[in-house]
Formats: sequence, structure tokens, C-alpha cells
Amino acid sequence: MMPNHQPAVLGAQSPYLNPGQPFNVGFGGSIPGPGGSIPGPGGSIPGPGGSIPGTITCHICGKTGHYARNCWQAQERSTQTSDNDSEMREYFKRAIQREKEENERRMREEADRRRYEEEQRRESEKLREAEAREARLKQTITRLLTQQKKAALPMMETGVRKRSPRSKARMLREIRSYINKSDDDSDEVKEEASKLIDAIENRKREGKRRKDSPDPELSMKKKNIHVATIEEPQEELSIPKKNLAVGCSNEGMLEYALEVHRRLSAKKVAELWKLCGKEGLQCARKDEMVCELVRCKTRLAYEGFMEQATSNMGGK
Repeated sequence: MMPNHQPAVLGAQSPYLNPGQPFNVGFGGSIPGPGGSIPGPGGSIPGPGGSIPGTITCHICGKTGHYARNCWQAQERSTQTSDNDSEMREYFKRAIQREKEENERRMREEADRRRYEEEQRRESEKLREAEAREARLKQTITRLLTQQKKAALPMMETGVRKRSPRSKARMLREIRSYINKSDDDSDEVKEEASKLIDAIENRKREGKRRKDSPDPELSMKKKNIHVATIEEPQEELSIPKKNLAVGCSNEGMLEYALEVHRRLSAKKVAELWKLCGKEGLQCARKDEMVCELVRCKTRLAYEGFMEQATSNMGGK
């Protein structure tokens, strides 16, 4: 409905303007209206609203005929915003993934470094323990050799030698021939000579009995030696033969003892217990078992060499 316009009066107030704002209206002018402009007889009447009341106007683009939610400019803005958001989301996602992979790589490198350092530390400890065992073994062998040499020195200095069976028989023959050739036929001389001959023969018989009846301790030692010689090929240890020129020296003995020590150190505790039981040794720790077995096998292998060395020292 259009409002009914009454004739304008000069200096009157318009209902569409602010109070106190006068205007002059005449023919050829215009009357402002609230929803736009109303054509008048001499022109148009402009209104302050810019649109007729009841008209749909979009506040985004300023056009009429549609709401803001249906504006094509709003849809274009939302599409651009969603594209930008997805790109930023993908960018941050890739950045987080790279950071996560970098952290995992650093953790793996740190774990590998610690594992390598732990292995190096264990290897160095094993090497130090092996070197310490070899040093103790060398000291033990050197001490045994020194003790044996010291024990052989008094025997060389005294020079006491046992009579051989041939010398005893020769002495008996000389005594008998002396008695038979002697001119003294007194009973006392013959009685003393017969006592001396009987005593020598009794000693000779006792020596034969000792040889014929073996000592149980000696028999046990022989059994242990027999068992040790049988088991040597199983352990793959090359025992030097007695009276052999090559290796029959202090250096050769040390090399053989170190080789046996390495072989026995590589064995398990259960195998060492079996070997100690066969040798008649009682040890609790692995180091003690290895040292005792090395000592026994070295003494067994170089028994002839030690006897020969002692006899050579006595002959000198």
C-alpha cells in the first residue's frame, strides 16, 4: 500500500526525515520515501532505505532476490576456505609425521649405540680376564719349575747314588771269593761273613717283592694316566712326546700350557666337572678347575722332560 501524499506545504516537516529537518517541496521536486523513490508529478521522491519494504536482500553481495545462505559468493568463499584448511591440515600432518620419524630414528640410533658400547665393554672384559688367567698360569708354571729345580739342587750337591742290582751282586761275589781265598778259617769270621751275605740277600728279596706287588696308590696313578692318554685325542690336544727335542723346553711347556688353557676355557662347566672327576680333582669355580686341569695335563705331558732335565743337572 502506498501512503496517501497530501499537498506539500513550504516549510512543513516530512514524516520520512529526521525531526527538525525542513525541506521545500514544489512542482518538479521529489518526496523521499522509506522504501525507495516514489515518482511524483514533477520528479521522484527518494527514500532513505534503498529498497521497497518486503523485498529480499542479500547482505553479502547486496543484491535482491535471494538470502545470504544461498549467495553464490558465500559458497565460493566456503570452498576456498575448505581448500585452504585441507592444505594446512595436510601440511601439519606431514610435519608431525616427519618429526615422529625423526624421533624414532634418533631413538633407534641411540639404542644401537648403547648396544654396541655394551658389547665392546663385554669383549674388553673377556680379554682382560683371559690375559689375567694367562698371566696367573705363567706365574704358576714358573713357580713350579723353580720349586722343582730347588728340590733337585740338594740331590745334586749330596751326590748320593743308589746301588744298582749289578753292583750288589758283584759285591756278594767279591765277599764270597774273599772268604774262600782267605787263610783265616775261624768260625767268627765265617759267621760274620754269612750274616753279611744273608742281610744283603734279604734286602735283595725285599726289593723284588716291592717290584712284584704294586702299590695301590701307584696303580691308581697309572689308571689315571691311562685314562688321560685315552681322552687326549677327544680333546684334540697335541701332547708332545717324551724325550723329544722339539718343544722340550720351558718355552715349549709354556706354549703347551697356554694352548691347553685356551681349549679348556672354551668348554662348559659341566664338561669341566667331568674332567675334574676323572682326574680326582675337587674344584668349585671354573677358573680353579681350568688351572688344576692345565697343571695335571702339563705335568703328565712333560714328566719325562722334567726327569731328563733333573738327570742332566745332576750329571753336570
